[in-house]
Order: sequence, then structure tokens, then C-alpha cells
Amino acid sequence: MSKSQQSFQPAPKPQRAASPKPMIPTPHSLTKRKEEEPTRYNSAMRSSNGQTNTSMYKSIPNPVSQSFSPQKREARLQDLCTEDKQKIGDLMKKLADEKEEKERLRMELESRDNQYKNVIQNLTKENDVVVKDSIELQNQFKYSLNLLKNFQVLKMYCIG
Repeated sequence: MSKSQQSFQPAPKPQRAASPKPMIPTPHSLTKRKEEEPTRYNSAMRSSNGQTNTSMYKSIPNPVSQSFSPQKREARLQDLCTEDKQKIGDLMKKLADEKEEKERLRMELESRDNQYKNVIQNLTKENDVVVKDSIELQNQFKYSLNLLKNFQVLKMYCIG
């Protein structure tokens, strides 16, 4: 076969390492199995008339429910392959970085919030001063207008 006729085959994917510790049954599960052994299918389950005793079906353990029982030990970090451990480590680093970033942004937000509050307080004070000055100017204008009116009235009486 020539090089152009050969098909491309991808490299095999790395397989995960098997768990270093096999699942070891707990003493409780062992005693439970010993108790259940005599109730399995056997000739002793038949009654004297040859009929099968149906009560034996009630005592057969359900393998599905046993596999999900809370008695089994939980997965630990030691049970993971190195690739998964690396992923978890990277996620933990990312979480720590995100927490630091969140704290930095919170501090920056508080700082800006305080700055804006100070600016608002200063502007409010300045506004109060401007309002007071405006009221004072209005009062002075009214006073000056009254003086002018009085002067015109006196002028009319004096001249006329």
C-alpha cells in the first residue's frame, strides 16, 4: 500500500487507572449475606406435597438496592485517577481565584460607593448654599424694588 492509500487511525485514548483499592464488603453486609444464604433456591424450599414455597421469593436479596445502599463507603479523592485529581485541583485553584476576584471587586465597589456618597453630600451642601444665596438675593431685590417705588412716590410729591 502506498502512503496515500493508508487510512489515518487516531491514537488510542488513555484509559483511566483502575481504583487502587477494591470495594471491600463491610462486616455488616457479610453477616447479612450469611443470613440470606439458606433462603436461596434449593430443594428444602419445597413443601411435602411438591409445591414450591412462594415465601422464598420475598427473602431473595435485590442486587440493585444493595448496590446503592448507604452502607457502602463514599468515593474519596484517593480513589480518583490522576487526570481527575488534576481537574479537581484546577477547579479548586479557579474557585480560589474567583473568590479573590470577588473580594477585590467588592472592596472596589465599597470604595466607589463611599466616594459617590461623599460627592452627593458635597453637592447637597453646595445646593443648600446656592438656595440660601438665591433666597437672600430675592429678598434684597424686593427691598431694592420697594426703595425705588418709595423714591418715585417722594419724587412725585416733591416735584409736582
